[in-house]
Amino acid sequence: MAHFSAISCVCKALLKSLEDSCPKSEFMGTPAFEIYQTESFTATPPTVVTEGFTIFPWRILPNAQLRNRTVRRDPALPPKRPSLAVDIHLLATPWASEPERQLRLLGWMMRHFEDRPQLDANFLNSSPTSGGSCFLPDEMVELVCDPLAIADLLGLWD
Repeated sequence: MAHFSAISCVCKALLKSLEDSCPKSEFMGTPAFEIYQTESFTATPPTVVTEGFTIFPWRILPNAQLRNRTVRRDPALPPKRPSLAVDIHLLATPWASEPERQLRLLGWMMRHFEDRPQLDANFLNSSPTSGGSCFLPDEMVELVCDPLAIADLLGLWD
């Protein structure tokens, strides 16, 4: 069962994946890779990254489809309650000073996430915030591209 810091671990691992693979020649300077929160968009002056990628976890909730999971068993330990499956809705955004370059980075980012739809425990635990033991060896994270409904999109930008 993943540690309570798993959500932070996933966000940091996704940023690390982008940082390790991004086309650095597309940036004018050194790109930034940051996790955003609501205040990042509303701060005065805005704390928007000028070049790089941001991830904004805008909605986090238990997965509605994976409810009846089995009890976790380890021969050396007493049975434990099933793991909690969680959906983390992220808004991943490329930032660039020129619109055309920003669109190229968006295309690259979409292709990058499509090519790597699963993050295994080894990769997730390599995140600096994981301490090396956030996820058990048999755990993983699956990335799913889920377009926002118009109502969610409007609510997000309000």
